Amino acid sequence: MYYRIADPQTDGGYIITDYYLSTNIPQMTGFSRTIEPVYLEGKCTYYFPSGKKESEGFYEKNLKTDVWIRWTETGNDSTLENYTTKGKKENITTNMPFLYDTLHPFSIAARGKVASFFIIEDVFFLTYSLGTELAYKRHSLGVDYSWFRWRYEEDDNEDVGMYSQYELRKYFHVDYKLTFLSFSRPEMDVYFNLYDKIGEYTMWYDKYEEYDFGTRPMAFLQSSAKGTFNEPGIGFGFRKYAEKTGFGFDCSVNYGYRMSDTNEKNYITTTQTDFREHVKVDRDVFYMRMNCFYIFGK
Repeated sequence: MYYRIADPQTDGGYIITDYYLSTNIPQMTGFSRTIEPVYLEGKCTYYFPSGKKESEGFYEKNLKTDVWIRWTETGNDSTLENYTTKGKKENITTNMPFLYDTLHPFSIAARGKVASFFIIEDVFFLTYSLGTELAYKRHSLGVDYSWFRWRYEEDDNEDVGMYSQYELRKYFHVDYKLTFLSFSRPEMDVYFNLYDKIGEYTMWYDKYEEYDFGTRPMAFLQSSAKGTFNEPGIGFGFRKYAEKTGFGFDCSVNYGYRMSDTNEKNYITTTQTDFREHVKVDRDVFYMRMNCFYIFGK
């Protein structure tokens, strides 16, 4: 049996020394990024209860690597062991974020995205977002400003575009995340999140100039709507890091309850228009959210 002493280093990490409980003689000494669990890097030495060296070599990403030397307890003989291909990466699981450092529990990240895609035929979206996220231990608080536009294209029987319906949403997205599981092997955190979206939206139509509608009444193309919305919600997600760097992407699945207040202007015919103010609509929404991020250094 042995006990452990962890000596924090000025540039991060710890010198870990395990001592035999009965004799207070070192059993192992090496460098670790974290205290619990130990994640060894660099040179490491193991000792017999007598205090003589038992083995010595290097760790890389908590794996024995290169050539290790092993001695007999008498110290008269030694053997070499090659861990170039033997080592198996240990999968460490904790409830702290993968890049968490006990000496520097605060971190700040920049996050955002630019994306454009079609969902199904004739349904498209374009989105931009930019924001920041402040983390302390397992907790983080973030805020984004997002610009999101849908486009629904209507075609005729010959699959020729006639007009499109557009919806533009501009909003602030505030979220709180609690990391409850972290995996060292895929370098990934799993979290629970609460969020709220507050913003405004506009809906309008736009016809294609080259399309001839003939004598068909198309007065509704002048219809529009404008309003505000508030959407609190919950979700689960994960952060995937890129090989011990601050870069990564963040993906979550969410449920929200959207409450909107809209002023509508509907053109029924060229002479008949329906105006409705403060139309309130509440509905459930399910969606997936993804951001790229970079966590700044200590």
